[in-house]
Amino acid sequence: MYQKRTKITALILTTVLILLAISGCASNSGSASDFANNLFNSGLTPVKVDDLWGYFDETGNIAITPQFSVASDFSDGLALVKVDGKYGYINPEGEYAIAPQFDYACDFFDGVAPVNINDKGSLINTKGEYVIDSQFDFINKFSEGLACVRVDDKCGYINAQGKIVIEPQFENAFYFSEGLAMVTVDNKVGYINTKGKIVIEPQFETSYPFSGGTALVWLNGSPHRIDKKGKIITAPITDTSPTFHCGLALVEEDGKYGFANTKGEQVIKPIYLYATDMYDDGYAVVIDITEQYCIIDKTGAQIGLKRFDGIGDHDDAICLEPGCTRFAFYGSDYCVSHK
Repeated sequence: MYQKRTKITALILTTVLILLAISGCASNSGSASDFANNLFNSGLTPVKVDDLWGYFDETGNIAITPQFSVASDFSDGLALVKVDGKYGYINPEGEYAIAPQFDYACDFFDGVAPVNINDKGSLINTKGEYVIDSQFDFINKFSEGLACVRVDDKCGYINAQGKIVIEPQFENAFYFSEGLAMVTVDNKVGYINTKGKIVIEPQFETSYPFSGGTALVWLNGSPHRIDKKGKIITAPITDTSPTFHCGLALVEEDGKYGFANTKGEQVIKPIYLYATDMYDDGYAVVIDITEQYCIIDKTGAQIGLKRFDGIGDHDDAICLEPGCTRFAFYGSDYCVSHK
């Protein structure tokens, strides 16, 4: 659930520009605005071992044996998993609470989860009971109380009761962050508020969700930062500014990543090939020189001795529209439809 990453490489930027130029829907992989951005939820985080996903606990042990092709974070006490091509939900003991049966599915939010079966989207509760009928072509996951839906090739939003609160009208619609969501009109990206009002006119080639009151956008081929009124607040930039989490910011030195404090002092030396920002519970995911994933705390100490092939719920097309290609940029899932 890699939300709010700060380092962007030229290759990633180029890929994003290409992908977002194609029509589609998108979602956040972790609904960071709806709950604390913790690495461990219900005391567990997904880990990958030999192409299968299981769960790792805060003591450094495997709590649920790797057995899933996809494993998501726990939300409302349940985690989305995929087995034999179908999605279902498990409890923290690793038992199925809702058997795998859905073509696509999303995390729970306020007791409901979007699921998609036979090219139709519905909502279920934590008992697996349908809350609304299959009336949408697709439902994406919730963020800030709203979920993107697709009806007749247009995107709008519903609330947790399944009521349409923003009429389907956009070519693409993305998840809400800090009260604003990206939408596309005539192949240009702008931002709407939770009432569906356009507050920043569609004008950008592509953009990112708001974080810390600003958003990264591309205008005339150059990256800029804007505020919530759409005003450019910096000159063209080639990277994002450091963002502090738990008092530490991700830093890069000679292609390696580490962490510095607010005084600019290195707290964790740049020795990793990749690193996430610190999560709210004081952990970060890193990739070491052996290209294996592991978890470190704020001091740089590794949690447990085992290294993994992957950590986090980002390895497969969780909660994406059928026929879409998934591009994960540190937890932001961009669903690109092929027409």
